Amino acid sequence: EDPLNPGCDVVDDRFDDLRDVRIYGLVYYGRRAYVDVLNAYLERDLRVNGGILDGVIFAMVKYTVEDLNYLVSLQRRNPGSYIIPWHMEGGAWDVIWRLADEPGAYYIKIDDDVTYIAPGAIAEMIREKRRGRFLFVSANVVNHGILSAVHQEVAAIPHLVKPELAAGGDPMEQKLGPWHYKGPVMLDPNYRIEHTFYSDCVWRRWDCAALVHEALLWRLDNGSPCGFDFR
Repeated sequence: EDPLNPGCDVVDDRFDDLRDVRIYGLVYYGRRAYVDVLNAYLERDLRVNGGILDGVIFAMVKYTVEDLNYLVSLQRRNPGSYIIPWHMEGGAWDVIWRLADEPGAYYIKIDDDVTYIAPGAIAEMIREKRRGRFLFVSANVVNHGILSAVHQEVAAIPHLVKPELAAGGDPMEQKLGPWHYKGPVMLDPNYRIEHTFYSDCVWRRWDCAALVHEALLWRLDNGSPCGFDFR
């Protein structure tokens, strides 16, 4: 098997080991345009739908009336699982910890702009936490300040190039449309991701962020998303 293009086995995980474990998602909420995407994965992972999340708690940060109305509609669709903490006073940035108040339960903090969660990802985070080796467990995040460099080092990010720009075209047009595959390993020095939290290639440049997202989409399309996994 080619290690740069692995075959990714689909695991039928029934989560039997987590059946009696209480698990909640804790979502910073305020941007319904992103949550409209995230919600598909949250609902998929609800315990009532065969997943492991007993509930999803939405910490209200910045929102409009329209954002709030949308969230209420989601709660009505998931009345036993989606929780809006109307009782919380103060800004959620400072007091979100007050929502994690069930002894023995596990809480997964999720930003509202997460637009993909791999099947079984939350379960694996809980399993690692239950091993007792670390105080905190992070997801394997694409477009992460530190992990992007790691993903490049293990060649999870292939050599992709921006869409071609027609003569006289608007450079903003390159932000639209898929990038094109050029080779298995990124060789363009302009896309070297430094191993630091504030790597310019990830923190300040849209095209670097686009590259790592396009790499994930490319792997999802060809069935090799586990190329991002650490083994």
